[in-house]
Amino acid sequence: MNTNERSPGSAEAATTQNRAASHRLFGLLAALPAVIAAAILLYFLPAIAGGEAVRVAYAWVPSLGISLSFYLDGLSLVFGVLITGIGAIVLVYCSSYLAGHPHFGRFLLYLLLFMFSMLGLSFPPKTGPLFLEAEGGCDGSETTFGRGYTEASARD
Repeated sequence: MNTNERSPGSAEAATTQNRAASHRLFGLLAALPAVIAAAILLYFLPAIAGGEAVRVAYAWVPSLGISLSFYLDGLSLVFGVLITGIGAIVLVYCSSYLAGHPHFGRFLLYLLLFMFSMLGLSFPPKTGPLFLEAEGGCDGSETTFGRGYTEASARD
């Protein structure tokens, strides 16, 4: 066989392999925000182990007196590290398991939305923002785990 001749399916197979490899890399990069968030949380570990509670506030809309604020104590630190750690593990696993899936990027986006909404539920300084974070968590889980909507078996 001539080396310039290729079998009919080789171009499609190479494209599929390239897509799967890029999805694996993209999935590993998607786990980076979770790892960074876990590292930031662990930075506060000595202060919280000493009995302090950490409060962080950023002026979001100063003219209306609205700020983005977080409250971190021992229990919220445990939940935050669990959420980011398990989230990073799931993202790394999905990067291999779902490599080559046509909606892979959308799945990762919804999974990150779900993870960061759960983080927001762990650090609320007030009960007002809980509504937005709970809605983000519900929407993230619905779209993440209801991803087979095009298949007839998923709609039954």
